[in-house]
Amino acid sequence: MIFQRDNFIITVIADRFNNGHWMDLYYLVTNFHWGLIAPLIALLFFVLPFKSDLVWRYLSILALVCQLTLNLWVVAHLDFKGHMSLYIKYFDIDFGFFSTTISLAVDYLSMFFYLLVPLILLLCAISVRAETLRSKLLYALILVMDPLLMNVFLSYDYLHFFIFLELSILPMFLLISVWGSRSRRSYAAYTYFFFSMFASVFFLVSIIILSAQTGSTSLWSYYSEFTSDDLMLRNLTPLEFEYSMQLTVFALLFLSLAIKMPVFPFHIWLPEAHGEASTVGSVILAALFLKMAGFGIFRYVMPFFPLAYNYYQALGLAIGTIGTLYCSLIIFRQVDLKKFIAYSSVIHMNLMVVALFSPDSLSLQGAYYTMLAHTIVASLLFFVAGIIYDRYHTRIVFYMPDLASRMPVIAFLMFFALVANAGFPVSGSFIAELHILIGIFRTSPVVAFLCLIGVCATAVAHFLLINRMVYGTVTSDYTYFSNIVPAEDKVKHLSVGYETVEKTKVTWDWRVSEIMYTSPLLFLTLHMNYAASSYFWYFSDGVTALLALLGY
Repeated sequence: MIFQRDNFIITVIADRFNNGHWMDLYYLVTNFHWGLIAPLIALLFFVLPFKSDLVWRYLSILALVCQLTLNLWVVAHLDFKGHMSLYIKYFDIDFGFFSTTISLAVDYLSMFFYLLVPLILLLCAISVRAETLRSKLLYALILVMDPLLMNVFLSYDYLHFFIFLELSILPMFLLISVWGSRSRRSYAAYTYFFFSMFASVFFLVSIIILSAQTGSTSLWSYYSEFTSDDLMLRNLTPLEFEYSMQLTVFALLFLSLAIKMPVFPFHIWLPEAHGEASTVGSVILAALFLKMAGFGIFRYVMPFFPLAYNYYQALGLAIGTIGTLYCSLIIFRQVDLKKFIAYSSVIHMNLMVVALFSPDSLSLQGAYYTMLAHTIVASLLFFVAGIIYDRYHTRIVFYMPDLASRMPVIAFLMFFALVANAGFPVSGSFIAELHILIGIFRTSPVVAFLCLIGVCATAVAHFLLINRMVYGTVTSDYTYFSNIVPAEDKVKHLSVGYETVEKTKVTWDWRVSEIMYTSPLLFLTLHMNYAASSYFWYFSDGVTALLALLGY
């Protein structure tokens, strides 16, 4: 059905409507449209000369709350049991030799990120402290990233996906370089920038090859037939590309996205970026930016190149397994709290790569669920790390022992987040890793055993960190740091404005604002474990259908 509205065409593809009520369909389309542009409307008010930072804080929070509410309303009215998907067609581009369709869609693969993007950005806006420098610019960047990320996750076009994937690099570069916490923030920002741009070259070359072969970059043009009954990829038949082309394009696309995930051995930029970024930057980077690459593999790489998938399967398993084992050993040497979390993210991403190259329904479902679970748990971890940094003004774990006796509430949050990140049965990470390991075992028991060693080693490293930070005893390192090192040296080597946390001080150290942006993540962490089946219901059939497209 086509509606002409405000110079663009809204197309809704569905195999059944809400009992034929056209007004429900109209409001569904309207809310989908306004939910996407709510942050853009809020950005228009940033030209006003208000001096109070509270104005920008409340304006950003209001815009993101409105968007999240509208997005929830849209998802609640999508009938996935009837294979309904909302498809908005903005405009066509046709240069004769090249054509594409700029479109957005909420389907089984993008639905969760359609909700997670405004949720994570909302929590980031709430977490910004009153004394933050250039807070107006920070709130503006948060609002700018929202439509960029939305276009990445809702896109159905290679070129559209690539453009917004690249546009999102600049806001993250600013988050690291401007609001970074230490002197190496410029180095970390440029490392992230150059790795991202280097990866983009491969993606751009693959787009050129695909457009030269097919004349389009839209996903719809890569299926031989498409009807509204095929929205869950049940009956779709991709175009059969030549064998040599499949090998080339698959390698280029996967290499580009593997650098952005990141996957071993391209992971070295991530610990640097996390170690120097502010709390907001680390949360957005871990929760959303890393997932754009994994999402791109599901959407743009796996369905269309089955011959190349089979050819590179052994290489993918080897890279993912080596990366999991290598980083599970490197993580033991990390004394910076945020770099520890960064390496744990690399381990999750490498394990996800092993799952992607294990052609089994459980491993693919676990890989997708890993993206969702890691989004929540990593956000909670970095928020708690930021809370601790606000008290101690250092992230060196030797300088913050025995948190349980000084800050019992924050110590519990850190304990819970680390246990969840280690994959114990309190979070969705446990469900995801269980599916991945069972699926890998069905394909290759040896690879599953090696991955299990890496997972267990990572869990041991997490519990050693818990013992060192939460229940550790006051060591000579802490005594030296607290009593002997001059204040000016602490400022020079660690951060600005250091204040020693007295070892005898015990306080209720969970502020109201901190409760607001950590409690939703606590709830979701538990809910994704104990109600995992409700999440799998939405995406399991669609993700499993990828196996049929790959010839399994």
